[in-house]
Amino acid sequence: MQLVDQIDLSQTALILKGAGIESPNVDSPNVQISVRVEKTGPALTDVVRRLDSAGIQIANIALREPTLDDVFLATTGHKTVSDIAHK
Repeated sequence: MQLVDQIDLSQTALILKGAGIESPNVDSPNVQISVRVEKTGPALTDVVRRLDSAGIQIANIALREPTLDDVFLATTGHKTVSDIAHK
């Protein structure tokens, strides 16, 4: 998700920490933050409610289904050959 104000990134990271299955990924220059969750529908609703209660404005929010590479990494802990080749 992308926030309206960069100053809200740290508070949003704290809110998302409890909603995800791992720590949020913060991209400060782009005022974006992402987190991996197990059940997207309930998690998205919960996150939007928490951010609204905290007065944090969202500029853009989206759900992304995991790719096969994402699943492989989560399962094995190793990147695929295609991920390594693109670096």
